[in-house]
Amino acid sequence: MRRSKISTGLNSLVNIVNRKGELKLSDAAKILDIDEDSLEGLVKILVNHGILEIHYSIVGDKILRKGEKIKGPISREQIKKKVEETLTKEKIEEREETKRVERLLGVMKRRIAEKKGIIPKVERRSLEEKLRRIE
Repeated sequence: MRRSKISTGLNSLVNIVNRKGELKLSDAAKILDIDEDSLEGLVKILVNHGILEIHYSIVGDKILRKGEKIKGPISREQIKKKVEETLTKEKIEEREETKRVERLLGVMKRRIAEKKGIIPKVERRSLEEKLRRIE
């Protein structure tokens, strides 16, 4: 459910900028009924993929413009595809990070157990030998 809301918001944002040519970030936040900080996070994703660009006015306003990947009108399907690719990539990165943290946590738990004397220390060589036997 949340994913479709984000996708719809990103689709709307890209369509508005595509139609108007440029738009202040603050105005886009009002139109989409999203706080500016959250919207800026979503905009950064689109900027990284060349769909939108951020320009700064003299008074410091953030102006959203079409990115270099959007030369003409962009279809809803193109936007949806790009958003889904980005979300999928982020999920994969998140899973990899979770696995890395879980491995690190396992190592830390083992070391703590060894320090407390719960598990006797085992030399690396004997562990490697046991692994070879199992394989």
